[in-house]
Amino acid sequence: MVRVRSLGYQTDLGVRRAEGSTVTDCGDHIVVRTDQNPLYWWGSFILLASAPRADEIGGWLDRFAAALPAARHCAFGVDVADAAEVDDAVFTTAGFAADRGVVLTASGVREPPHPHPAAVIRPLAGPEDWRQAADLRAACGAADEPSAPSEEHQFGELRALARQRMAQAGGATWFGAFTAGRLVAHLGLVRLPGGLARFQDVETHPSFRRQGLAGTLVWHAARHGLGQLGAARLVIVAEQGSPAVRVYASVGFIPAEDTIGFTRPPGTAATSASVLSTEQAVRALRAAGKLADAAELAGQLGPYGVADGDDATLSLGAAVLEAYGDQLAAANPGAADVAYRRAADEQRSFAAAATSGGEGAARMADAERIEAKRRAHDAPDTSTGTSCAG
Repeated sequence: MVRVRSLGYQTDLGVRRAEGSTVTDCGDHIVVRTDQNPLYWWGSFILLASAPRADEIGGWLDRFAAALPAARHCAFGVDVADAAEVDDAVFTTAGFAADRGVVLTASGVREPPHPHPAAVIRPLAGPEDWRQAADLRAACGAADEPSAPSEEHQFGELRALARQRMAQAGGATWFGAFTAGRLVAHLGLVRLPGGLARFQDVETHPSFRRQGLAGTLVWHAARHGLGQLGAARLVIVAEQGSPAVRVYASVGFIPAEDTIGFTRPPGTAATSASVLSTEQAVRALRAAGKLADAAELAGQLGPYGVADGDDATLSLGAAVLEAYGDQLAAANPGAADVAYRRAADEQRSFAAAATSGGEGAARMADAERIEAKRRAHDAPDTSTGTSCAG
């Protein structure tokens, strides 16, 4: 059983349950599935009980595919309170982007320094309020992600519907800030076990931002949570480094811990799990200076190899084998010759997989460079008259 330590993920799971998602404890991880909105990345994800090692990520990709076969994306949360416990490279080298947040809490709040003077704050009620809420979500999505795919609109509609259902079922209260009858900002407050209440989806219309609406809305909703709901501790999560952190702090919220997750969008080329596990191991061994062990695994990086880095013309296998040859050159010329030969062969295979002529030529140039190094290493030393034959 996973005993979730992260307050951010603990309350995330509570909100997902309130929305009707399926949350399954698998012993060393938790699977969250939201069938009603397959476009919601953090509605279908795996929460890992601890940070994975480099050689474990391939297995976790297999588990994700098995547990959430309908998901086009891939998302992992890590149950830590300090993001420094997680090695980002374990995920980023597999095509993931880090999603970092700050968990803030409050057991008392104060009026914001610049409250909005005219906004009417009240719970959403009735079809017209919810219609305006859906329109507000769409306006925020269009402004914050102008190049988002067309399915973003469908995602927003499904999220708005989930909010409405949760509020109507009594699982949450959705507050709105109205000016002249128009909904210009809103948020949700979900009551959870253990005296907790979690804020959700604080959004302000793009045309009404920087007017004190978010702070005013959070302050009013927080007083409701501490008063009418009887919550002992309020929880809100903001993107790390975002202006929202300052807004929430202005009404009394205090940073308590980190939250971190990793997402890979649909359409990202996935490396097979076996190759990915080997790749992670090779990179880790090289970083630790264990070139002999890394070279031993280099031939298992697939028939065409993998790049040493973004836009690199040198393959990882060739880079490791060349470095190993350099290390051996003085003490064991024969072994160095073998390493250089393998490096050149690995690089030729990598060149054969190029998707353009220019890329192939650049990769082949590296193969020729390594081969030239091997021949130079074997050439006679004319200054002494001795041979460096391997």
